[in-house]
Amino acid sequence: MSARDITSSVHVLEQVEGGSTRFWGSVQRSSQVSSHRYAVYFHAEKVFAPSLKQPQVLNLPLMFFSSERLEEGTFVKVIGVPESSIFQFRLNSAKVYPLSEPVSSPVKRVKEQVAQYASGTVGAAESALILGLGYGDDSQLPSQNRQEFRVSGLTHLTAVSGANIAFIFVLFYRFLTYFRVSRSYGIFCASMVTFFYAGVVGWEDSVLRAWVMGTLGAYTVLRGSIKYPLHLLSLSVIVLLVYSPELAMSVGFSLSVISSGALIVFAPVLVDIFSSYFPLWLSELLAIPLAASLWCAPVLVLMTQTITPYTVLANMLASVCVLPLSVVGLCVLCCSWCQWFWMVDVLLQVGWYPAHILVLIARGITRLPFSSIAVPSGSLSVIVVAGVVMVLTGISFCVMLSKEKFFRVSMRK
Repeated sequence: MSARDITSSVHVLEQVEGGSTRFWGSVQRSSQVSSHRYAVYFHAEKVFAPSLKQPQVLNLPLMFFSSERLEEGTFVKVIGVPESSIFQFRLNSAKVYPLSEPVSSPVKRVKEQVAQYASGTVGAAESALILGLGYGDDSQLPSQNRQEFRVSGLTHLTAVSGANIAFIFVLFYRFLTYFRVSRSYGIFCASMVTFFYAGVVGWEDSVLRAWVMGTLGAYTVLRGSIKYPLHLLSLSVIVLLVYSPELAMSVGFSLSVISSGALIVFAPVLVDIFSSYFPLWLSELLAIPLAASLWCAPVLVLMTQTITPYTVLANMLASVCVLPLSVVGLCVLCCSWCQWFWMVDVLLQVGWYPAHILVLIARGITRLPFSSIAVPSGSLSVIVVAGVVMVLTGISFCVMLSKEKFFRVSMRK
């Protein structure tokens, strides 16, 4: 899709905004937001409303809420009232009429069979975490556990996010350092691991975005310099927008760019500060969620009107479970594809322990006082949170500079 197509589609939607409108398109994905409520993202291809003389061609992603989960690839007709919101168009009072069955690939059929079998073997929550961290399939995660992960700030673990890619990148790289491999070889191997991981999940726009941003951020944390990665981030944003211009209207893309910028600019500063008190590997695992969470906070407050203060603590506790669960989840999928079912049972039993630890972490964090703080909606809350983030960022840079100055003075003496 070109930028001109998006401009034309937005112009059409502006003409029908506020009135009952019919849309035809295919479902891209469905995300559960509560026990009986799903956020459905679909690609609209045609639109018709009384204000239009005839149906118009459309080429734009839209979002609406549904009481039922719609499978990816299902062609639907949706009747609703379009309304512009942050970065996207949303349909209110949507009524959905499926027009075709979803197209299921062999890989997708295997994933569905694995999800059903794993849920009956080790439980719905634990199986969803094993497969979610393995290749992003958290469809079996119960609504209560989903809410606990949202409050504790661990939702990104069960989706293919830039932070998840960065975690896998850094953990695998640090694992290789115990074998005394060179930095360039370790970074290359970690990049290939995350590339293979994203390929197994599927090269959708969100996965491509997460892999590019997460790998860049992790590389910067390990390199400790922001000069070249910042240039690469700018170039990556341009290339991704040229390849898929609709990302400009995506909240997820905005959060990915912001979090990657935080990992490039802010995380190395935090690593430098924390390394004075903690081991380097712990400093990196602490800096990644702290930098990303702080810089993304204004956008998240604008979207959810809530603040989750224990996100960094939850991510630090959960970091030890990320790599083993990711490996186990991918191995489960590969063994199921090869029909090594005895190995699938062994892997599921092994993965149950770190998955259950994640469930306990999310539950414990959720039960802490002030685990979710509601803030008033509006620009004032966003301005206040953004001001706090700027102050904390400035203080961190001052601490790092004073530390370097103290070190130089000590060396001269």
